[in-house]
Amino acid sequence: MSNLLTISSAIWLGTGILGTIWGLSQPYPSPNKFYGFGVGAVASAIGTALTYPAMNRSERSIIRQDTADQIFDIGEAAIIERYKQAVFPVPRMPDMNIYNHVLGMMPGQETEDRPPIVAFDSILDRGVGICLFGDSGSGKSSAAKYLIGLASQGSEIKLIVADPHYDGGGDWGNDTLIVDDYEMILKCLRASLDELDRRKVQRKQGVKSFPKLVFIWDEWPSVRVAAKNAKSNICEEAVIRLGSECRKYDMLSIFCSQSGNTKAMGLEGMGDFLQNFSLIRLGKISVKHAKNLPDQRVLNCLQIAGYPCLVDDDLSIHPTHGKYQQFKNGQPPLNLLPVRTVPITLDEILGDKISVDRESEPPKQPPKTATTSPSFDISKLKKTPENNSNPDDKFMQILEFCKGKESVSVRDVQRASVGANLSSDAIKYAFEWLENNGHGTVKTEQIGGSVRVSFVAN
Repeated sequence: MSNLLTISSAIWLGTGILGTIWGLSQPYPSPNKFYGFGVGAVASAIGTALTYPAMNRSERSIIRQDTADQIFDIGEAAIIERYKQAVFPVPRMPDMNIYNHVLGMMPGQETEDRPPIVAFDSILDRGVGICLFGDSGSGKSSAAKYLIGLASQGSEIKLIVADPHYDGGGDWGNDTLIVDDYEMILKCLRASLDELDRRKVQRKQGVKSFPKLVFIWDEWPSVRVAAKNAKSNICEEAVIRLGSECRKYDMLSIFCSQSGNTKAMGLEGMGDFLQNFSLIRLGKISVKHAKNLPDQRVLNCLQIAGYPCLVDDDLSIHPTHGKYQQFKNGQPPLNLLPVRTVPITLDEILGDKISVDRESEPPKQPPKTATTSPSFDISKLKKTPENNSNPDDKFMQILEFCKGKESVSVRDVQRASVGANLSSDAIKYAFEWLENNGHGTVKTEQIGGSVRVSFVAN
């Protein structure tokens, strides 16, 4: 199109020049002289007017051609660069993040594909209380010992371990007070709240610091069962107050469970209060929780870690087993911190003249005379010798009922004599306990608008 305009402009300009020359050649005052000048002027004006669009079109054509040439050159350069990278790849710099480097969770993938990792050592600064969830073999006890080491870094601590399933194992140190009787554990809970009140009064009187007290409340759901059996709400009061008030008075409580169910811990429906706790999830419990998180990169990392670990909803590294890339029973804990403890006795906690000589006693299971319960709905049960047994005994009775059956639902257990007086929550907790101890698998199915929970025994 620009060529046609150029030709037209040239023709008109030529016509104008010829008309002007012809007019000059005519004698004056011949009319042809004026005709020649007029035609030449008009033709020259038209030719000049056509020159501008012709030039603009030509310039745009040149610019487009130059742009196309540049794009082509860039494309050629990109092809050459990709070829060079394929033939001569540039070595990738190692990941300098120490947490990702130690864990080695995602070899072969870029660092950008990994979610942020929370330092496990920051747990004591994240919340007032700590909930530690971990199934059997997840390194729960080792993680608890690591937390105790963290708590004793600044000063010596007095350590009380309340474990109704204590069997003499676990090296908690010679100065640690271990309470394994349900009745005594409930008394220790009351004593811990009394100590909290006493320290609050002393703080108002000007006392600035106190001896550091650390409590480990192991098997917390079972302790709650025993409290309900005794018609006591001490557990509900303790989890609220110890989880929100004790930090400023140099007290720390760690609540442990083999189930990841916050309802079994007494924390469901707490809303913003739950933010007072640092929730640590280990093993299968962490993977199960991560399936409901919006960032599925966390789940991917946990599924390939030997000992997965979550702090709240954030990815972390197991403090003592994080270097093991594969799970294996019996692997010793690493990186345990030294624990600085001072002796403490039962009479110091309870205010009674009670002494326990553990060196002269064989390791024992929770006593048969302890106030215990097989379920959360214990008020429905009659007080018989059978019902005054360890809660684990009731769980094993449910397991015996499930054996030989393809699948047993919560309703099936309630229809049988073994669970006639048990609530659905108690049976669900029993299913989780059996699964965590390797006796079977819990299945959840969506049927219409309801959820069916069943158990398949091994």
